[in-house]
Amino acid sequence: MGLSASKFNGTEHATLANYACRPLTPTSSVPVLVTWTEWSKTSVLVTTNEPYRQISWVRYLLQTLPSELVDDFAAASNTTLKWYTEGLYISYEANKEAFNDVLLDLHDYSRYSGQVCWPKAKLNELVSGYHTKMGALLHLVVPKRSLFGNWSAISFPSAPRDQFMDTSTYCMSLTDPYFHDIEAAITWQMSKWYSFKTQSAASNMNAAENIFMPYSHPFIKAFAKSFQEGYECSSTAGCVSWPVRGETWIPKDMWKMHETIAELLRRRSDFCIMLGHQGPRDKFITVNTYAKGTWP
Repeated sequence: MGLSASKFNGTEHATLANYACRPLTPTSSVPVLVTWTEWSKTSVLVTTNEPYRQISWVRYLLQTLPSELVDDFAAASNTTLKWYTEGLYISYEANKEAFNDVLLDLHDYSRYSGQVCWPKAKLNELVSGYHTKMGALLHLVVPKRSLFGNWSAISFPSAPRDQFMDTSTYCMSLTDPYFHDIEAAITWQMSKWYSFKTQSAASNMNAAENIFMPYSHPFIKAFAKSFQEGYECSSTAGCVSWPVRGETWIPKDMWKMHETIAELLRRRSDFCIMLGHQGPRDKFITVNTYAKGTWP
């Protein structure tokens, strides 16, 4: 199933079978108000009843998110609900400023009993694309409307982009349940990016960040990070000069990188994007997009 012209006629939605969607518990049923302390960038949830009692953001998440969702993320993280919750606390406390904006987005959304969706397929692999449990949760839990019109799920706008694990290898194959979404999203966005072939590499890097990083799937984020001014081999097995299965190939520039990845998607090939220092995956073509000049 490729990206045909008919698929552009109002049906640009993600594969809905890959997701579960449930309403958030509306804020009216949770006795909390949000106060925003601008100078410290610290948000506090307090009860409306005297005496005021602080409620952490993590506790708020556990109250407003569907219990099935939280259970799924704990299982995907290969831990108990208790230890998953502890991981959320640790994530938040270590990086409050990065998370506060998206948590406020989620709070505002919950006031209207908005539905959120989260991946059911291969969730254990998707969470590994983020540095922390909180980062994975706040990128992979998306507003339901984001499944429509973009071919693949889009995170809440303020989800901190630095939570993406940009030193790993991300692989895709036709058997992956998200393959068609990813192929469609990348092909569609590139078809609208008219200035890609004429702009400088530096301009394209910034544009790619804004176009592809909002997507929640780690593979599309890896594609965003693959637009570099130059590349050098970071594979532990060395690099070859042409794409071949079981080896690591390094493109000469971002235009060749895009051309090759687009062709691999069209051919339904098994391939990976390598952003860091790893070895190639057996039977997969690995495209090494490690930025030139960043080797220690």
